[in-house]
Amino acid sequence: MKISWEVRDFAGRPNQSAEGFIASEKLGSETAAASKAAAEQGMREMSEKYKDMGERLYLPVDEVK
Repeated sequence: MKISWEVRDFAGRPNQSAEGFIASEKLGSETAAASKAAAEQGMREMSEKYKDMGERLYLPVDEVK
């Protein structure tokens, strides 16, 4: 939704450059590395939970944490 807001804001100011409206977030390799690290951490956490719950793929509803 942030990009929609930025597009509307940019359209409302016709004589200003685009650089003033672009979000100042990490881009490129920094974002990819952060995303990969977060995914790997999430997989480690879910792997631990899987092992803690008996390494079963399907569980009864009352056993799900």
